[in-house]
Amino acid sequence: MADTSHSYPIVATQVTPAGAVNADRRFRSDLAASAAPGRITIRRVLEITAGHFDTTVEDLVSGRRTQPLARRRQVAMHAARRITGRSLPLIGKRIGGRVVAGV
Repeated sequence: MADTSHSYPIVATQVTPAGAVNADRRFRSDLAASAAPGRITIRRVLEITAGHFDTTVEDLVSGRRTQPLARRRQVAMHAARRITGRSLPLIGKRIGGRVVAGV
């Protein structure tokens, strides 16, 4: 019988983009600092993400599937999920009408 008591923290870094944890912290602090009273919207998360990666919101919601753009989209979706609490299918719709598995 295989020993399943080990934890493998390296798996998280293999799945997520490099620096995703630090990027998430920076996004959250950027969003908190720039948030207007009330809820932070998915659109605002896209704006902060685009600014951080020196791209545009239009690029993030475009149909292009280049690897750098796909990574930025994944970071935006992750941040939007954590910050807004919205469902991934709803976030996918707001990011170019995407199915979450297709990002």
